[in-house]
Amino acid sequence: MDYFRYLVIYIRGGFWVDADVECLAPVDTWLSKFGYDNEKSASITSFDFVFGLEFPNEQTQYVVKLPFQLTQYTLGGRANSQMLLRVLEYVEHVTTLGVTYTEYSVLQRTGPVAFTKAILDEIIKNGIPPGIVANTSNYPLALSPMSSLNTNGQIVALSNGHKKRYNGIILPYRAFSFHKLHNTGSQPELTKHNFWGSWRDKENS
Repeated sequence: MDYFRYLVIYIRGGFWVDADVECLAPVDTWLSKFGYDNEKSASITSFDFVFGLEFPNEQTQYVVKLPFQLTQYTLGGRANSQMLLRVLEYVEHVTTLGVTYTEYSVLQRTGPVAFTKAILDEIIKNGIPPGIVANTSNYPLALSPMSSLNTNGQIVALSNGHKKRYNGIILPYRAFSFHKLHNTGSQPELTKHNFWGSWRDKENS
């Protein structure tokens, strides 16, 4: 299912939301709710990708260590999105490594861990640094410090190596709902994720 969602958005463009996600605000209002209505690209569909933060803190429990984790129960992108192409290529590589199932669970092989890692790799490789660069190795050059990213999100500018630039947006934590074990925040929620987790039943069967 993870690979399918990436592939559908890559081929068709648009937004993917899991069956246990409720939309709380119209998609065309998402930018204005986070102060991006004055951007040159005022339409959310003009971005190459639209992601959100699932966990703003460092994730050390996986084989691959992450400075944060992005959502993929809600995501968006244009058809032929270069970022989603990188995600597809990364997942294809990971799933052909021949590792055992216990070493790479669904989360790590195709799910949010693989998703986040692929995106971070692409940003590190092709990200265009902002005016102020975080002085820590935990964050890619094209991303603000977590305190800023967590509050406001960020438009991320990248180059594909041929001087052709594209933009994406990473919305802050809780934009696409917060985990049910976490405290709610004051920021507007665009979606509500009910975290049914029915896929875990299949994983454990």
